[in-house]
Order: sequence, then C-alpha cells, then structure tokens
Amino acid sequence: MKILLDALCMTKKIWPVFQTLVWKLEEQTECEVSVICPHQVQDNVIEQEKKMSAYPWLSDTDDLSQYDVFITASSYYPEWLGKYPYIISVAFLITPYAFAALPMEEMEGRFWEKYDYVFTFTAPGKDPAMEKALGIPERKLILGDLGEKAFSLDQIHCQQDELDLVESAATPQSLIPLIETLEQTLSRKNNQPLVTIVTITYNLVKNKREEMIRQCIESVHNQTYPNIEHLIIDGGSGDGTQDLFRKYQEDGWIQVYSEPDKGLYDAMNKGIRRAKGKYVAFINSDDYYYHEKAVEYAVMVMEMYGVRYSFGDARAMCDNGDLTMWVADVNLLPYAMNYCHQTMFVQTELLRGMGGFDISYKVSADSDIMIRLYAMHEPYCIIRYPSVMYRLGGLSSTSSDISCKDHSRTFYLHIGKQLGLTMQECENIWAMRFLHICMQHEQYDILRKLGQEFSIRRPLEEIRTIQREQIPLKAAIVLRLKQKVKGAVKRTGIVRISIEETEDREIKWYKLFGVIPVYQKWKKIGS
Repeated sequence: MKILLDALCMTKKIWPVFQTLVWKLEEQTECEVSVICPHQVQDNVIEQEKKMSAYPWLSDTDDLSQYDVFITASSYYPEWLGKYPYIISVAFLITPYAFAALPMEEMEGRFWEKYDYVFTFTAPGKDPAMEKALGIPERKLILGDLGEKAFSLDQIHCQQDELDLVESAATPQSLIPLIETLEQTLSRKNNQPLVTIVTITYNLVKNKREEMIRQCIESVHNQTYPNIEHLIIDGGSGDGTQDLFRKYQEDGWIQVYSEPDKGLYDAMNKGIRRAKGKYVAFINSDDYYYHEKAVEYAVMVMEMYGVRYSFGDARAMCDNGDLTMWVADVNLLPYAMNYCHQTMFVQTELLRGMGGFDISYKVSADSDIMIRLYAMHEPYCIIRYPSVMYRLGGLSSTSSDISCKDHSRTFYLHIGKQLGLTMQECENIWAMRFLHICMQHEQYDILRKLGQEFSIRRPLEEIRTIQREQIPLKAAIVLRLKQKVKGAVKRTGIVRISIEETEDREIKWYKLFGVIPVYQKWKKIGS
C-alpha cells in the first residue's frame, strides 16, 4: 500500500495519529509512505515540519499515479486529486471543534462529500445540525474505536478537549476500522467485470456524421480497460450507414443490431436488454471518450467503493469549436444542470429493475433516470476526471420547452412533491428561471424547500450577482425621481416644502399636496 500524507497537516496536534496509523499499516502489510506538499507553498514549509517526518517529500506536480491512498486533516480538497480518481482520499475529521473552523460556504457546499472516506472519532450522525452541514453519506463514514476512552459530542468544548481526544486516538486499536476499510477497498481495485458501451445510430451518412461515428468507435476501442463490449443499436438506417460498420464488425470492435425502433430511448432500452456487462454506459454517435482510461477509472472506482452508479465531469464542445467544462454537481439536479449523462456508468441489473428509460418522455428520459436513481438513494460516486467529449446541441438542447416540461414532471413526481414544491414551482426551477420570473419572496420560499435536500449555494450566488447588477439601475431610478420632485416644486407648487427641527438636525420634507411625503433632506443644526 502506497500512502501520501498531506504536509499541511503535519502539526504536533495531528501527527501522532498519522504516525500511529503508518506504524500499524507497516505491521500488517507492506507500506510505502511519502509526504506531499502543494508546490505553491513548498518553499514556506517550516524545517521543523520536515524534521517530523523521515519520509520522502513530493510535490503535487510530480507523477503520483503509483499511489493508493491520500490522507489529510486540512479543510480543503486538493485539485491534483482530480487527475487520479483511483487514489483513495481520506479526510480526518477529528472532532466537531475542528469542523467548526470551516467557512460556512464550504459547509453548505457539502465540502466533505468530495472525499471517498471521512474518518472521525465522534459520530456526526448524533448531531443533526452537523450531519446536515457535512452531508456525509453513511457508507463514507468511518468511526475510530476509542474503547473505554470514547468521547461524546457534548464533551468537546475547547481546543484542550480536542488535544485530549487526539492523545486517546493515537493508538493502534483506534485506527483498526480505517485500516480494515482501506484493505477491503484496495482488494477490489483490480476487479475487471465486463462493461457494455451502447451507441445509438440512425442514418449517419445522410446526416454527415461519418467522421464522428468513426471517432466514437475508435475512442471505445482504444480504452485501456480490457473487458468491453460495444453495441451499436441502429434504427434500421437505409442510407449506407451499415457499410460504415462493416470493417469494425469484421475486426470484432463492435456488435451491430439494426431494426426499426420507436425513437432514441426505445433504442437505448434495446441496448440495456442486449447488454451482457455488469455495467452499462451510453455514448452518443457524435461524442467520444477523449481519454483512454475513461472506462478503467470508472470501473475501478465503482468496484472499490461498491457503488451502483457513477458520473463525472465532462468537456463540452460548442458549435464554433470552443471548449468548456461541465462540472458534475448533484445539487444542481433540480435545475437540470447536474451532469452529462454520457459520463454515467450504471449497474445493468439496476437499470433493468427500474424498467429502463421511460419512452413517454420525448427528450428528457435521461433526466428521468438521473432523478429516479437519486430518489431511490442508490449509492453513487463522482469521477473528478473529465474523460468524455460532449458536443452541445443535442435533442434536449433544441427542444427546451419540451425538456422543461419533461424534467419538471419527473422531478415533481419523485422529489419535488415530497419537498412541498408545486408542479408550477418545479417548472420555474428548471434552468434557474425562477431567479428571473419570480418575486424575491417566492424565490426564497423555493430555496427554503430545496434546501431540505440540496445545497442552495449556487442559486444564492446567482441571486447576489443579479442584485449587484441591479443596484446601479435602482440608483438611477431614485436619482431621476429626485430630479422630477425638485422640478415639480419649481414649476407647479404641487409639491410643498415643510421643515421640521429636532435637537440636532433640520429635516426638509417634500410633500405631495402638502400631505404625502415623497422625499426628504436633512442637515445638522449649525452646520
């Protein structure tokens, strides 16, 4: 087992726990340890910290592909981890006292969800507020065993209590649950079950997609994962599309099934029925895997953590060739902005048990699958390694009204109704339209309901941005009103001025018809 320890955590407070963990691992298995330090702060690392460890020091710019585990106790998630989705990341959350130092935006953003495991000695589940803020799924939580020295949450009041807990935690016995979890996870790392990739096609020659389908098929064939079947489900093309496939079939790269279907999602269901793999994924004929380890990483992570589906970040290509990043975020599920369905790998039996794609949805049956999977509370993982190139402008992109109706209906049925949302509110939520068409009190009422299940950090940021943009407009309107009031005083006399005095100031009121106050000025007496 090759372990990376975070240099930013090498303090006298936490280092005894790390050192005990390494000793115990070395006792039970072959263990190689290195310390990793972000290159931006490497020159500022205190010599004392370097002396605390005799292990080799690495930078996050080095090749870390041979390492198995990364362990940290800092309140951040390093960007370099996204390059190595198969490295098990463990966050040490020693006590609620350490948690309290986290910025509120990180808590609301489900900061700890980014880690594969969170190791702690005091169960957050016993504190509802902490559990909601952390958002740690049960399968990710590892509780250390303190035996008779166990602490309860109400015993941690100050930093000294925290230090006492760390002293109790620095024993081999307390770390056994973490060591067993790491060993079990790594034992599943090299499993290589069959994976089915499904691509739907129809009249590719007529639509001038010959080069795109070649790029798609070759990107699947070039995957480093050795156990893949690639199914082409064709809708009975009659334009020469079959000729494109012939050589790939003869070489054993693909299996082609061609017959009329009832549309895209009916064809995808045919692919599910024919799939022999443990996992199934869908890649469009005009999209492709631009990284050769896309399948390998997804399967490795799913097998390691025993989850039933995965999804991740993707690169999106605009019509003009510009590239952008689609960052996967399940908290954006209500707005249909959550993740690209081409990045999904799902257990085949799970999809079959759900009945596959609901063909009553014209353009958003993929959104329906995502929503139903989430509502079923099936365990999932996120691959922070963009490996799919997705071309913008698909069916749902060109049929936004239908997409809105489809997504809103399935979200309302499976999630929204339970949160107290109406069908109309679910339609307003789509693509965050409610931020532009609803009154402010209606916006906050919707966010209050969504906040029961999802982080609302992103829409709150959008609201603040909109408000900042509106401030100059409001100021201009107020200034114009002031000018009109002053003009009315001079021209008509309809607005009359009255003066009031208090102990320290003189207030000049502008009143419509001498009764209705519309504007005031004041100055300190004597100024």
